[in-house]
Amino acid sequence: MTSNQINFQGKVETSQENPHLNIVKEKAKAAAKDHISLIQATFLTGKYRDTLRGSYRVFADCDKVFTRLENRLNRIQRNLKAAEKQEKIICAGLSTVPTIQANIAAAQSHFK
Repeated sequence: MTSNQINFQGKVETSQENPHLNIVKEKAKAAAKDHISLIQATFLTGKYRDTLRGSYRVFADCDKVFTRLENRLNRIQRNLKAAEKQEKIICAGLSTVPTIQANIAAAQSHFK
């Protein structure tokens, strides 16, 4: 079987067609397409990898900030509990002031 083919210079060439050769050529074209798609996927994967690295860094920084914030909140909570405890002690001490004042007034009137 012969067919006419146009070469790169635009000339028509007649070649003997071999069915096996055509199958090989088709497989080569398919392999080339697969290879190109793999290269494109690799390129895109590299881009995504860089994006993911950047996202991971940002996430890690956010996680550090969150951890620091959580530690600060825990410290504030402990300090608040201590302040509430001190407030209770102060209130308990102040509640005895009227009794002390009454005792002082009674003692002063007794010794007059």
